[in-house]
Amino acid sequence: MYDAAYEASIPDAEIPRSPRPISERQALEREREELPAQLAAYQRELEATPITFLERRERLEWQIRRVQKRMAEVEGRLGKG
Repeated sequence: MYDAAYEASIPDAEIPRSPRPISERQALEREREELPAQLAAYQRELEATPITFLERRERLEWQIRRVQKRMAEVEGRLGKG
């Protein structure tokens, strides 16, 4: 239950504030910065995985393709903005 009187009695410095929502463009720019590191991590993991672990390698290859596809999608959306 919301209590306006209680909230009014608390000094502004003590009221927790929600972070300001970021714009879609800012979110895409942040994602564009993070995706290359994800891609590199998956590639390193794939290189370190023995060839005999077929299921794990296939999963990593799928994740690499997914990140590459997302990188292209993000670039395209930022280019249109």
